[in-house]
Amino acid sequence: MVNNIFNILNEKQKILSLNYKEYNMKSKDLYRLCLSKSKRLTTEREFNADICDYEENVVCNNDYKEPPPRITYGMKVVHEWEIDLFDSVAQGIKGIDLSIEKYNKKFITAVGDENLIWEYLGIEKFTPSVMINISPDWGGDIMDKNGDEYGDGIIEDFTSCIEGYLGEGNRYDYYSYVIECGGEGTHLHAHIVAHINPRIGKSVEKHLAKGNHTIQIRKRANKLKGMEGTIKGVGIQKVFLRNETLVKDKLDYLVEDLKPDGHKNKYVIGKGRVDKILFTVK
Repeated sequence: MVNNIFNILNEKQKILSLNYKEYNMKSKDLYRLCLSKSKRLTTEREFNADICDYEENVVCNNDYKEPPPRITYGMKVVHEWEIDLFDSVAQGIKGIDLSIEKYNKKFITAVGDENLIWEYLGIEKFTPSVMINISPDWGGDIMDKNGDEYGDGIIEDFTSCIEGYLGEGNRYDYYSYVIECGGEGTHLHAHIVAHINPRIGKSVEKHLAKGNHTIQIRKRANKLKGMEGTIKGVGIQKVFLRNETLVKDKLDYLVEDLKPDGHKNKYVIGKGRVDKILFTVK
């Protein structure tokens, strides 16, 4: 199976690589973040020119916060588990899982409340978004008679199709999108980054995984005179965005001035990127 996480479906069905690196996919190490925050003292490394080497100094931890009992217990459980893990590694046992995901799972299970961990760290819990790219088959260029811009109603219809889908079923609580004209200014297409409503996250991911978003977008397009029959399966691509860095990268891609070379459009349609909040999840 081809992994399209770092690719964008652009104008005229082309897949254009953004050349992102795999390290963007790493998760936060919740156990070690809590461990660091729970220590009153920490060490700082400072270069000493007299000895041409670094020295370690013990200083007060400005980020210190007294951990709740459940956090303390969770760190104790993971620490003991970690000792057994390293003993196994030392004995040459293969197949030991030292991944951040494994640590997080063990830590969250021991604490018993993931929200308590995020609250202690003072970090808003990350929940996934999705990028949806739509490249309709217009059956040729749809420029107006002057060749300067698209005919009346086409952009309005495309906007209605996009916003109509994003607003149905409370699947997404906020989103951004841009409608673009392509490098030659002759092909209308769109890029969307939508944040999945965390209250129904599993249901929305299932909706997307089954391709139901394509069905819903096609239904809406077929009800619009200017878009009837233009949305086809190969013209829609989705990519789950499961960390902050990847979300930022894709949001940046919606801004013309931040696009990499070879991805820029002939001109910006309207005001460019549109950002909307549908509702706030508490």
